[in-house]
Amino acid sequence: MTTSLPKIQQSLPLKDWVLIVISLSVLLGGIIYPGARWLTTTARFHQALTEPALYERTFRRPAKEAEAWSLHLGRVMGRSQPLRSRENSLLTMMIACSRSEACSKARQSWQRANPPQPWGGWYYAGILLLAAAPLPFVQGIRKPKAEAPAPGQLASRAFIKARQKELAKTGRKIVYAAPHVDKDATFLGLIGDDAKQTISQEPETFDYLQLPSPIRERHILVVAGTGAGKTSTYAFNQIISSAKNGMGVILIDQKWGDESGLIGAIPIFSYYRRPIYVFAPFSPTTPRLPILEGISTEDTNDAMEFAQMIVPAADDASVQHYRENDWALLAALVIAEIEHAKREERPPDLGRVVELLSLESKDSLESYTQISPVARILAAKIFSRPAAKLDEAIPGLRNKLLPFINPVVRRATTRGKEEENLDLKKILQEPALFYVGVPQTKVKLEDGKVLLRLIKHYIDRAIFSQGHLPVPYNFILDEFANFGFLPNMDHNLALIRSKRVSMHIILQSVEQAVKVYTKEGWEAIARNNFNTEIWYIGDLSAEVQEELAKKLGETTIYTETYNESRSQIIEFIPRRSYGIRASRRNLITKEEMAQAKPGTTVVRLPYVGWSVFRAVPLFDPRNPFYQDWKQVESLTPHFTAAYRSRRLGVKTEDVLPLTAKTAPPTPTERLRAWTKRLLELTAPMKVQKGPQGTPSRVDFVYAPPGALPKEWFEEKLLRLGNNAVYTTAKGLEAIASLLPQIEQVAILRRLLEAAYQRGLIVFFKEGEKPKQTHLGIIDLPSRRVYIPPALEELYAFASPIGQTRPHFLPPGEWREIQGGEMLYGLVAYAENGEREIQLLYAESLVDKQPIPPL
Repeated sequence: MTTSLPKIQQSLPLKDWVLIVISLSVLLGGIIYPGARWLTTTARFHQALTEPALYERTFRRPAKEAEAWSLHLGRVMGRSQPLRSRENSLLTMMIACSRSEACSKARQSWQRANPPQPWGGWYYAGILLLAAAPLPFVQGIRKPKAEAPAPGQLASRAFIKARQKELAKTGRKIVYAAPHVDKDATFLGLIGDDAKQTISQEPETFDYLQLPSPIRERHILVVAGTGAGKTSTYAFNQIISSAKNGMGVILIDQKWGDESGLIGAIPIFSYYRRPIYVFAPFSPTTPRLPILEGISTEDTNDAMEFAQMIVPAADDASVQHYRENDWALLAALVIAEIEHAKREERPPDLGRVVELLSLESKDSLESYTQISPVARILAAKIFSRPAAKLDEAIPGLRNKLLPFINPVVRRATTRGKEEENLDLKKILQEPALFYVGVPQTKVKLEDGKVLLRLIKHYIDRAIFSQGHLPVPYNFILDEFANFGFLPNMDHNLALIRSKRVSMHIILQSVEQAVKVYTKEGWEAIARNNFNTEIWYIGDLSAEVQEELAKKLGETTIYTETYNESRSQIIEFIPRRSYGIRASRRNLITKEEMAQAKPGTTVVRLPYVGWSVFRAVPLFDPRNPFYQDWKQVESLTPHFTAAYRSRRLGVKTEDVLPLTAKTAPPTPTERLRAWTKRLLELTAPMKVQKGPQGTPSRVDFVYAPPGALPKEWFEEKLLRLGNNAVYTTAKGLEAIASLLPQIEQVAILRRLLEAAYQRGLIVFFKEGEKPKQTHLGIIDLPSRRVYIPPALEELYAFASPIGQTRPHFLPPGEWREIQGGEMLYGLVAYAENGEREIQLLYAESLVDKQPIPPL
């Protein structure tokens, strides 16, 4: 609950001051009265001790005893004369009595026998009641109570963490805010201490707000205006979280070839060495996605659902009858095409259906559907319609399928050779990226939307055919409105949830969805499926901001009022009044949304409610994946080249060729490629022979174990010895074809090392000239090795010096040995130490990509 209480400076009326003075006077008088009685009784006792007449009346004892007390108290005070009350003060008498044990006991007895009246708890209780009696009539401190009509609030980081602990006690382990991104979660943004303050200020201290798997699988709705950053701050955070944490991602990118699209998902998954599958229906080199396969011809369900993806349902009930006829005709043609393809031993082709609708007569269409009983029944009443009705319906159906007359799209959506086809059922078994790229220019018209719907329908069928997926998948549908009407969307979302697939539906505004599904239809979809809603509040239109403000709810604010008035000019004491009023206001007003900082986002989380977080892109240092993203950028220069070529008019497909699968190599393949790379550099390797004279293992001399992939040791391809890393029997089998070349390099290295030990190989330094006794020269600037022609036969890697011959070598008298960099490392070992060779070895890994140490 939010409160807003203005500070009011006010003075109390005179009447209130009078009542307060009376109250304080009663209280003070009630306290003073017993004290005065006590002092009076004590003074009488001390006076009586030294005055005979008073002593006799007070104690009813002989007066002569007073003389004895007077003499006794005088001695106590160190005086030779008796102590007289007339001559000494009450204080002197009290001091004298306190020094005398007899006097002190007598005073205590006197006080017990003569207590001051009134004395006791009832007296003080009565005084307090009398003192408090005037206070209720003091109006200045009587504040009216105000009820809280609206309990709305925004969840802060502390509230979310407290809620997490409460949920953990009930067995629900749901972690939204944490200092790191959990293994089963995807990153959203930064959550600070003050949710409301995050709207206008960057959070100074924050945790990472995340979507845990149980919540993400209930689907997410994202609403963000154009330019709000939903791609850079939401989609890519979901993609990189998935790639790092071993989840799969399905993307339908409607900006294929544009820098603002989602093609950056490919280098992200490549960096984490996850499988990547690309389908670009407008690229002639794309793998194929046979969208007609998997449709049953035994009944009408699959074919009718396929037809509804092409022809949306009608809003007008009077038109729905014609839609149903269109569905029946399309379903009949699809089933007939599948049956004809079986007989003709060819793949079913949707382009063939377009040709039938474009070129064949009505009689030919009817004859085509007679091949299957199911198709024949579907089409039975269609061709009995008036010819004018068919002439009007058939062109409309054909026009919706126009993308499939494009030979490139037709090829991409029809089955080809086994290695050309994408198998979604297998893809869904691994944490892969399935990327679908469609150019933005192709989705403007209805036929482009049909293509999008059919691709999504094929993906859905592949998901529904699976059981519980072994890895969770995130299905990101950016620009969701471009798909048009998707039949049974509510049921589709409910069913796909059980497969561990999260749908991320991204819209620019809710009105986009309402235009497609109607207000009631979309509300039913959202109410039943989107437990998590994310709104980028800064870039929404004013109308959407007002709608969102109502959706967020209201909170209570308190307003204090203070007034002074005089009924007459000469009235010195004004009349004052005080009031407090509780009223409603929006939890976040549209004015606050309009002034929000970029990336300000509100989210509704199950069990928590609404909160505010800051969405940050990957290039923001506060992003938990910032360091990984820097590496991704450095490894993707070919994507930048593709973008630039696109702007120059060159097709992206020509610069960025697509393959059916770009999965990481196996450990065995990696070891073989690495060994080939070392051979190119003539790195130091030794082939050890067994008792039979056959190779038993290969030693990689000086290879630093910390720079080698961990899986090579886990897969038992390599072992670590005392002085080298060497192959096991399994590793030796992996590089068996390279053994002859390894032995040649070993011979070459032994010759060079022996020549160096004898001083026949030298390092060239400026000003020196080669001597006839030198058998080898190392050029420090270029790291090249040169030998005289007489030794050429001993080195299998020697070649004549080309035009780049160093100036200090006479032409025709020296030969260059290939792989000089590693040779330089070996020969430099004696002077620069073992570290030099290890560094060169680390640089010679596969593709020269850094590999994390063990």
